[in-house]
Amino acid sequence: MKNELSNLKFYFPRLYFLYIVIFKNYIKKDLSPRPWITAEAIEWLKQNLKKDMKIFEYGAGGSTLFLSALTKKVASVEHDPIYYITLKDKIKKDNIKNCELFFSPPANKILKDILCASTEEKYKNMNFKKYIKTIDKYPNNYFDLVFIDGRVRSGCIINALTKIKNNGYLMLDNSERTEYAAGKEKLKKYPHQIFSDNQQETTIWQINKNL
Repeated sequence: MKNELSNLKFYFPRLYFLYIVIFKNYIKKDLSPRPWITAEAIEWLKQNLKKDMKIFEYGAGGSTLFLSALTKKVASVEHDPIYYITLKDKIKKDNIKNCELFFSPPANKILKDILCASTEEKYKNMNFKKYIKTIDKYPNNYFDLVFIDGRVRSGCIINALTKIKNNGYLMLDNSERTEYAAGKEKLKKYPHQIFSDNQQETTIWQINKNL
């Protein structure tokens, strides 16, 4: 933790200042063990996740704590250094042993592959290829569920499919957004369920690789 804060101070001095002065206490309050998804999707997770399951998560936070309490292992990648450091501190403090966190900020390089580019203006001319590829640290057919609630979600969907076990699951938050159309196109043959609260949607697909 100490070394990571030192790196943050060196590479991101303004973020370090904000972390120390403003955001640390705010984010700690925000790290309640609950995903920011629809209530029905949360109930689905409670009912279907088992203690022997392994999860990969794009976008760390309160959902990481929630998932770790229900399953054997959670691997999560986060692009934001403040969230990453604060969550890692929380996991250490609470002695949570089944979480593996990865920090992967966007790179300052434009790529031809639009699936590596975020639609947010603050990430213009940056790419998330390394972030997307974090899941490649694991073998194919390894995870029971891939949970996507972070950056460049279409790219994450497409890259994650080979890592999901046969008849495993992929859950996408904010699945109503049109910018995720390329990723959803790759999922259209799989059975799915949509959970909606009339403001946003969370969709889960069962990845039957025999289809």
